[in-house]
Amino acid sequence: LPICFPVTIKFGDETVSVQTNRNKDPEYEINSVSHKENMLLKDYINQIKNTESNDTYMTANNHAFKNTRLKELFEDVGDLPPYLSKDKIGVWHLWVGPKGTVTPLHHDENALLHIQIKGSKRWKLISPFYSHKVYNHRAVFSQVDIYNPDYQKFPEFKDVDILEVVVEEGETMFLPVGWWHAVDSLEPSISISMVNFTFPNSD
Repeated sequence: LPICFPVTIKFGDETVSVQTNRNKDPEYEINSVSHKENMLLKDYINQIKNTESNDTYMTANNHAFKNTRLKELFEDVGDLPPYLSKDKIGVWHLWVGPKGTVTPLHHDENALLHIQIKGSKRWKLISPFYSHKVYNHRAVFSQVDIYNPDYQKFPEFKDVDILEVVVEEGETMFLPVGWWHAVDSLEPSISISMVNFTFPNSD
Protein backbone atom coordinates (compact mmCIF):
# COMPACT_ATOMS: atom_id res chain seq x y z
CA LEU A 1 0.00 0.00 0.00
CA PRO A 2 2.56 2.64 -1.08
CA ILE A 3 -0.04 5.42 -1.03
CA CYS A 4 -0.41 4.83 2.71
CA PHE A 5 3.18 5.70 3.54
CA PRO A 6 2.75 9.53 3.71
CA VAL A 7 -0.55 9.07 5.56
CA THR A 8 1.07 6.60 7.95
CA ILE A 9 3.91 9.01 8.69
CA LYS A 10 1.46 11.80 9.58
CA PHE A 11 -1.36 9.76 11.12
CA GLY A 12 0.37 6.51 12.06
CA ASP A 13 -0.13 7.01 15.78
CA GLU A 14 -3.88 7.47 15.39
CA THR A 15 -5.94 4.68 16.93
CA VAL A 16 -8.32 3.16 14.39
CA SER A 17 -11.05 0.55 14.65
CA VAL A 18 -10.50 -2.64 12.64
CA GLN A 19 -12.51 -5.83 12.19
CA THR A 20 -10.42 -8.87 13.16
CA ASN A 21 -10.89 -12.65 13.46
CA ARG A 22 -13.46 -12.62 10.65
CA ASN A 23 -12.52 -16.08 9.37
CA LYS A 24 -13.81 -17.76 12.51
CA ASP A 25 -17.34 -16.38 12.07
CA PRO A 26 -19.52 -17.06 8.98
CA GLU A 27 -21.62 -14.02 9.95
CA TYR A 28 -18.72 -11.65 10.55
CA GLU A 29 -20.52 -8.66 9.02
CA ILE A 30 -23.74 -9.20 10.96
CA ASN A 31 -21.62 -9.58 14.11
CA SER A 32 -19.20 -6.81 13.14
CA VAL A 33 -19.32 -5.08 16.54
CA SER A 34 -17.94 -8.17 18.28
CA HIS A 35 -15.00 -8.22 15.85
CA LYS A 36 -13.85 -4.67 16.50
CA GLU A 37 -10.30 -4.16 17.68
CA ASN A 38 -8.45 -0.89 18.17
CA MET A 39 -4.89 -0.52 16.94
CA LEU A 40 -2.49 2.10 15.69
CA LEU A 41 -2.89 2.88 12.00
CA LYS A 42 0.81 2.25 11.34
CA ASP A 43 0.59 -1.21 12.95
CA TYR A 44 -2.45 -2.09 10.88
CA ILE A 45 -0.80 -1.04 7.60
CA ASN A 46 2.31 -3.07 8.43
CA GLN A 47 0.11 -6.06 9.23
CA ILE A 48 -1.80 -6.10 5.92
CA LYS A 49 0.55 -4.77 3.25
CA ASN A 50 2.06 -8.14 2.28
CA THR A 51 -0.86 -10.46 3.05
CA GLU A 52 -3.91 -11.92 1.33
CA SER A 53 -6.68 -12.46 3.84
CA ASN A 54 -10.28 -11.76 4.80
CA ASP A 55 -9.43 -12.01 8.50
CA THR A 56 -8.67 -8.33 9.05
CA TYR A 57 -10.42 -5.40 7.40
CA MET A 58 -10.88 -1.72 8.20
CA THR A 59 -14.49 -1.31 7.08
CA ALA A 60 -16.88 1.63 6.81
CA ASN A 61 -18.05 1.41 10.41
CA ASN A 62 -14.59 2.37 11.70
CA HIS A 63 -15.69 6.05 11.72
CA ALA A 64 -12.08 7.08 11.18
CA PHE A 65 -13.07 10.28 9.40
CA LYS A 66 -15.19 11.24 12.40
CA ASN A 67 -13.19 10.04 15.39
CA THR A 68 -9.54 10.53 14.39
CA ARG A 69 -7.26 13.14 12.88
CA LEU A 70 -7.79 11.48 9.51
CA LYS A 71 -10.59 14.04 9.05
CA GLU A 72 -7.74 16.45 8.19
CA LEU A 73 -7.52 14.65 4.83
CA PHE A 74 -10.72 16.46 3.85
CA GLU A 75 -8.58 19.57 3.39
CA ASP A 76 -7.15 17.92 0.24
CA VAL A 77 -10.53 17.09 -1.32
CA GLY A 78 -11.20 20.39 -3.11
CA ASP A 79 -14.52 21.33 -4.69
CA LEU A 80 -17.33 18.78 -4.81
CA PRO A 81 -19.76 18.29 -7.71
CA PRO A 82 -23.12 20.05 -7.26
CA TYR A 83 -25.00 16.82 -6.47
CA LEU A 84 -22.92 16.31 -3.29
CA SER A 85 -23.33 18.40 -0.14
CA LYS A 86 -20.32 19.92 1.59
CA ASP A 87 -20.92 17.79 4.67
CA LYS A 88 -18.36 14.98 4.83
CA ILE A 89 -17.88 13.98 8.45
CA GLY A 90 -20.11 11.03 9.27
CA VAL A 91 -21.16 10.45 5.65
CA TRP A 92 -17.77 9.62 4.13
CA HIS A 93 -16.44 6.19 5.06
CA LEU A 94 -12.95 4.75 4.75
CA TRP A 95 -12.17 1.16 3.73
CA VAL A 96 -8.61 -0.20 3.99
CA GLY A 97 -7.65 -3.83 3.62
CA PRO A 98 -5.39 -6.45 2.07
CA LYS A 99 -6.06 -8.45 -1.05
CA GLY A 100 -8.73 -11.05 -0.34
CA THR A 101 -11.21 -9.14 1.79
CA VAL A 102 -14.85 -9.99 1.14
CA THR A 103 -18.01 -8.07 1.91
CA PRO A 104 -20.87 -10.61 1.69
CA LEU A 105 -24.10 -10.18 -0.24
CA HIS A 106 -26.27 -7.38 1.14
CA HIS A 107 -27.98 -4.15 0.14
CA ASP A 108 -27.57 -0.65 1.50
CA GLU A 109 -30.32 1.66 2.70
CA ASN A 110 -28.81 4.63 0.86
CA ALA A 111 -27.49 5.27 -2.60
CA LEU A 112 -23.74 5.79 -2.53
CA LEU A 113 -20.64 6.67 -4.48
CA HIS A 114 -17.68 4.32 -4.06
CA ILE A 115 -14.28 5.74 -4.96
CA GLN A 116 -11.37 3.36 -5.48
CA ILE A 117 -8.25 5.18 -4.23
CA LYS A 118 -5.79 2.27 -4.36
CA GLY A 119 -6.04 -1.23 -5.80
CA SER A 120 -9.13 -2.74 -7.40
CA LYS A 121 -12.32 -4.42 -6.24
CA ARG A 122 -14.73 -6.80 -7.95
CA TRP A 123 -18.40 -6.02 -7.43
CA LYS A 124 -21.18 -8.57 -7.94
CA LEU A 125 -24.47 -6.72 -8.36
CA ILE A 126 -28.10 -7.87 -8.24
CA SER A 127 -31.10 -5.70 -9.06
CA PRO A 128 -33.65 -5.18 -6.27
CA PHE A 129 -36.19 -6.75 -8.63
CA TYR A 130 -34.67 -10.07 -7.52
CA SER A 131 -35.00 -9.35 -3.80
CA HIS A 132 -37.56 -12.14 -3.40
CA LYS A 133 -34.97 -14.64 -4.68
CA VAL A 134 -31.88 -13.69 -2.65
CA TYR A 135 -33.13 -15.08 0.67
CA ASN A 136 -32.97 -12.00 2.84
CA HIS A 137 -31.61 -13.11 6.20
CA ARG A 138 -31.13 -10.55 8.96
CA ALA A 139 -31.51 -6.82 8.32
CA VAL A 140 -29.96 -6.11 4.90
CA PHE A 141 -28.02 -9.37 4.50
CA SER A 142 -28.63 -12.39 2.28
CA GLN A 143 -28.25 -16.00 3.43
CA VAL A 144 -26.59 -16.90 0.12
CA ASP A 145 -22.83 -17.13 -0.28
CA ILE A 146 -22.69 -15.58 -3.73
CA TYR A 147 -19.17 -16.94 -4.28
CA ASN A 148 -20.26 -20.53 -3.61
CA PRO A 149 -24.06 -20.67 -3.74
CA ASP A 150 -25.84 -23.75 -2.41
CA TYR A 151 -28.62 -24.22 -4.97
CA GLN A 152 -30.13 -27.14 -3.08
CA LYS A 153 -30.68 -24.91 -0.08
CA PHE A 154 -31.46 -21.77 -2.09
CA PRO A 155 -32.95 -23.00 -5.39
CA GLU A 156 -34.51 -19.70 -6.48
CA PHE A 157 -31.10 -18.06 -6.52
CA LYS A 158 -30.46 -19.93 -9.79
CA ASP A 159 -32.82 -17.49 -11.50
CA VAL A 160 -30.96 -14.37 -10.35
CA ASP A 161 -29.03 -12.34 -12.91
CA ILE A 162 -25.68 -11.26 -11.47
CA LEU A 163 -23.79 -8.35 -12.97
CA GLU A 164 -20.06 -8.15 -12.39
CA VAL A 165 -17.75 -5.16 -12.65
CA VAL A 166 -14.19 -4.47 -11.54
CA VAL A 167 -13.70 -0.97 -10.17
CA GLU A 168 -10.12 0.00 -10.84
CA GLU A 169 -7.85 2.45 -9.07
CA GLY A 170 -9.03 6.01 -9.74
CA GLU A 171 -12.56 4.99 -10.72
CA THR A 172 -15.87 5.79 -9.00
CA MET A 173 -19.02 3.69 -9.05
CA PHE A 174 -22.56 4.85 -8.29
CA LEU A 175 -24.62 2.24 -6.43
CA PRO A 176 -28.39 2.89 -6.41
CA VAL A 177 -30.26 2.32 -3.18
CA GLY A 178 -31.53 -1.24 -2.73
CA TRP A 179 -29.14 -2.96 -5.13
CA TRP A 180 -27.74 -6.18 -3.68
CA HIS A 181 -23.97 -6.46 -3.90
CA ALA A 182 -20.94 -8.40 -2.72
CA VAL A 183 -17.40 -7.06 -3.01
CA ASP A 184 -13.98 -8.67 -2.93
CA SER A 185 -10.58 -6.98 -3.11
CA LEU A 186 -8.36 -8.14 -5.95
CA GLU A 187 -5.39 -6.19 -4.56
CA PRO A 188 -4.48 -4.32 -1.38
CA SER A 189 -7.16 -1.68 -1.37
CA ILE A 190 -8.10 1.77 -0.13
CA SER A 191 -11.62 3.02 -0.86
CA ILE A 192 -13.98 5.77 0.20
CA SER A 193 -17.76 5.52 0.11
CA MET A 194 -20.02 8.53 0.50
CA VAL A 195 -23.75 9.14 0.83
CA ASN A 196 -23.89 12.94 1.10
CA PHE A 197 -26.08 13.63 -1.92
CA THR A 198 -28.08 16.85 -2.03
CA PHE A 199 -31.23 14.89 -2.93
CA PRO A 200 -33.22 12.62 -0.54
CA ASN A 201 -31.22 9.45 -0.08
CA SER A 202 -32.90 6.50 1.62
CA ASP A 203 -35.08 3.55 0.69
